[in-house]
Amino acid sequence: VAQAAGEFLNAKLFKQDEESQGARTASGKKRSANTPLIRDLVQFFIESELHEHGAYLVDSLWEINPMTKDWECMTDLLLEEPGRGEEALDDRQEASLIEIMVCCVKQAATGESPVGRSAAKQKLTAKEKQSVQDDKTKLTEHFIATLPQLLLKYLMDPEKVTNLLQIPLHLDLEIYTSSRQEKSLEGLLRYLHEIVEKHTDQEVLESCSKCFETLCDETYAIAGRCDVARNTLIDSLGVKFKEAMQDFFAEGEQPDEDEVYALVAALKRLYSFSCCHDLSSWELWEDLFHIVRLASENVDLSDEIVSKAQMTLHMLLLWNMKKIDENGSQDQALVIKKFQADLMKYCHQLLYHGQDKISEDAYLTLCDSLIIYSKHSTEKEVLKQLVYEPDKSLQLQLTTFLLNKVFLEDDDDEGDENIKIEELHKRRNFLACYCKLIVYNIMNISMAAPMFKHYMKFYNDYGDIIKATLSKAREINKVSTAKTLIISLTQLFGELLGEANGVIDRSADAFQSIKELARRFSLSFGLDQVKNREAVAAMHRDGILFSLANTDPNDLSKAPPNIAFLEVLCEFTNKLMKMDKKTVLNYLDKQMAGIPPIQRNADEWNPLFTYRNSLVQGEHEIHPITLKQAAQKRYGKKRNVTNIDGTITDETSNHSWDAQTPGPGFMPQHQSTAYHAATKRRRVDEESNPSEPGSEADFQESSLANYNRQYHQVEGDYRRRHGDMPQLEPESSEASISEYESPHMRGHYGNMHAHHPAHMAYDDGSQNIDDASSDYGSQPSY
Repeated sequence: VAQAAGEFLNAKLFKQDEESQGARTASGKKRSANTPLIRDLVQFFIESELHEHGAYLVDSLWEINPMTKDWECMTDLLLEEPGRGEEALDDRQEASLIEIMVCCVKQAATGESPVGRSAAKQKLTAKEKQSVQDDKTKLTEHFIATLPQLLLKYLMDPEKVTNLLQIPLHLDLEIYTSSRQEKSLEGLLRYLHEIVEKHTDQEVLESCSKCFETLCDETYAIAGRCDVARNTLIDSLGVKFKEAMQDFFAEGEQPDEDEVYALVAALKRLYSFSCCHDLSSWELWEDLFHIVRLASENVDLSDEIVSKAQMTLHMLLLWNMKKIDENGSQDQALVIKKFQADLMKYCHQLLYHGQDKISEDAYLTLCDSLIIYSKHSTEKEVLKQLVYEPDKSLQLQLTTFLLNKVFLEDDDDEGDENIKIEELHKRRNFLACYCKLIVYNIMNISMAAPMFKHYMKFYNDYGDIIKATLSKAREINKVSTAKTLIISLTQLFGELLGEANGVIDRSADAFQSIKELARRFSLSFGLDQVKNREAVAAMHRDGILFSLANTDPNDLSKAPPNIAFLEVLCEFTNKLMKMDKKTVLNYLDKQMAGIPPIQRNADEWNPLFTYRNSLVQGEHEIHPITLKQAAQKRYGKKRNVTNIDGTITDETSNHSWDAQTPGPGFMPQHQSTAYHAATKRRRVDEESNPSEPGSEADFQESSLANYNRQYHQVEGDYRRRHGDMPQLEPESSEASISEYESPHMRGHYGNMHAHHPAHMAYDDGSQNIDDASSDYGSQPSY
């Protein structure tokens, strides 16, 4: 579509004008035939408001019109004075032409289309690669001479300079040597130095830093000369920074605006160059730490000063870590370890600084540092001294920062849309940094619970990030992830219970939203019940414990305050395997063993009935057969079948009535002895209970009858032996899910854990539904 649009534009707009063929500049230089076409392209770019999409416009015209490679025409329009009858380009036209020209340079030098356009294109052929190299040589030969002139002309314009500084990144730098263009190189380096000294715009400084990084590449012959120029520049930046520090922190004087500006500018330049160059040899540690230390002590400093100081320190630590990794010693590692500990301590303290920018940059620095200095990042012995693991306090503070800064409702509908978009991008970045700590196994998966509980509420803003984190967390440990989901639901339930003063209205929107979140979590498990078996069982176990917690010991007939959570837990019942429902049901009844029989009119116990019914639903179902199938079963033709022992028996020839008849490729299920025993008992119950199942009243009645019968049986047996009802038994005495597995399934799970050690990343003992390791009283409150 883009190519067709380009062809249409080329046919309708870009037509050669014979009258302008003889146009000349003020100096008498003849204009290119493409000059009017370039002017039209610039005007179209401005009027169409295609800002930030110049690369796509160029790509659409790349193979259609040769003007996209007419470098001389473009630079003449920018450098040459207009001749007779020509109009000079205004500021906006010049900026647009420079942007288009840089896009053309990038595509010519790389042969790559912008993102989204190259999906259908294959790798470049040898002929195409040669064509790209020829284009790169031509544009290099042209811009080696013209780029210094362009930088000189637009030296004080940040937008134009930023774009022009992208051109050196795509040049063939060997041509500087082969064509003896040392003079042009000196001019380029001189103007780069001037740009750094005269600008404080972050984008301009970062572009200059990247230019020096490219020019100082040791693979080129010009690297030596460029390295000298870079070191000279950094020397001057270091001197200016130290002078600004002395002026700013002069004793007995309050810094004025000029001194504040000088220190901010010096720090911006140092930070920009520290991102691409190693500044550790310039002894900047003490001065930078002095700034961060004062900020952590709540000394009033500009947020720009503190933020740039802590980010520069972070980059200096990374450069030193790189040097130690290459050829470092234990002594060097110990020195850097001290700097690292100081920076992490100060950033930790700055998390709750009064100025938002300082706290936000401290948060980003901490998240990045925890990943870089994690135990998973290196295997070298010398770098293991730099491993930094977050303590519980730091993890909780990072989580609190996330909740306070990211999950905020935007009630202002009249604000500037651009500002809102920028704020959203910033919040998404905060969330992504936190999620990386979970994904890279630096913080326990349970720390993601406060984030998961906002999945539905902020789905439009952060749904993709949270969903991806949930998927990665399952790869680490399915059981821990499932228990974390339950924690997130219990936190929401606890908040609702507090707002409702202990009385939950199950028809309220707030409660229904918790059920909807549980349903979304349930859908995320997929259709493979075997793969998620232990995880789902752990969810039900923790959910039951939470629902029945805090029972009033003086009145056991009164429902626990969290009983309504069982209705939320029903959303996960369909993820249980049939054999596991019986185990969960037994576990539920065991937890209810000390509670007297429940009356049918006790509405507060309805969530228990609903949950219990969801576990027994389908246990008493009778699969009907048609009249034809019944007749075939009774009167079907019989045939003689030879058994394995050689005897001959009759067998009905038509088994179409049997729903369990194996089809092609069907493998019979391996079921345990306990499962067959349970099935046999169920058949006896079906024969003794002629009532027709299906209605809600029947489910509730059967649930009450079963519960009361089991209660009296447990109570009578115990009183015959001991006289009084016991306290709740240790949960380890109950049969676990693994005991209901067939030997085949046990072997399958054993092999799976042997080949996937990541499932044991968290030693939480959650592989058994009867594990009592989960303690909701110990969970942090957010």
